[in-house]
Amino acid sequence: MAIARKGSRQITFNNQSYRWYIRRKPTYCQAVFQSPMLMAIESETEGENCVLLVNINISRPDNAISPHQTAVTPNLVCQVIEGALAAGWKPEDKAPNFQFNYGLIRDCPYAD
Repeated sequence: MAIARKGSRQITFNNQSYRWYIRRKPTYCQAVFQSPMLMAIESETEGENCVLLVNINISRPDNAISPHQTAVTPNLVCQVIEGALAAGWKPEDKAPNFQFNYGLIRDCPYAD
């Protein structure tokens, strides 16, 4: 699986270029709060690369049950890449997708 250039964003971490992607619209299960938001990250080097599939462990901000204001920023993507590399992700391998869980804390602007 490769990440399409259209709709994905580029980021540089440790002098290495990556592409990352989050679906524009939620799947049905994501919209009804049954599955978490997922992100895909891939190295931009030539050839087949191992895609990092990240479970961010929060619902999508546009879900129908409990909308919230959590944003995925470039800084967060760099933290995810750093954590995945420490967990054993090898971006240039021709291995199958690498699954990674990253526990993001949901923003709660109205909390006491």
